[in-house]
Amino acid sequence: MLWGILNAENEMFLGSINNCLMASGKKALILPTAEKDKTAQKNIHSYVNGFKDKFFKDYEFVDDTTALNMDLSEYHLVAYGTMDGNLWLNGHRDFFPFVINEESVIFEKELKDQGLIFITAYMNPLNPQKSLLIYTAQTAANIAGANTMFHGPSDYVIGYSGMTLYAGDYCKNDGKWIFKTCE
Repeated sequence: MLWGILNAENEMFLGSINNCLMASGKKALILPTAEKDKTAQKNIHSYVNGFKDKFFKDYEFVDDTTALNMDLSEYHLVAYGTMDGNLWLNGHRDFFPFVINEESVIFEKELKDQGLIFITAYMNPLNPQKSLLIYTAQTAANIAGANTMFHGPSDYVIGYSGMTLYAGDYCKNDGKWIFKTCE
């Protein structure tokens, strides 16, 4: 077990984007099939496949509809797509402490803007011992290129392609991850 990836007491994944990428074991990357903008969806697939051998060579690539029918409880996961366009993310959206739509990104505050990208490490909703790394945005067109925004040491980053506005770590308490200040 790598230090910082799992909590020794309850073996819960404890975050950081980098720790998601360093996790060992079964891994799957989930790609969207239901983006409204089909050209942007195709661009997401091409974008991710373009660096598959560099960053995701140990991952099983699946589309979101296949992922919904798989038992992913023993997998470390990466998911690309909007919260509506990736059906697997959409099916688990109530598990996350953030809301992302075309009008805003809501985390510890609400950002009403356009073109925002949100990258976050989180627990796999099917097994808190496993990681989930989400690359999402307000629109599918903003996801291809998301990796140009610096990310890694924190639990989440919010910004635009190439520019970070917010980065931070969740407050992790009693198995829940929230944005508010830990008390």
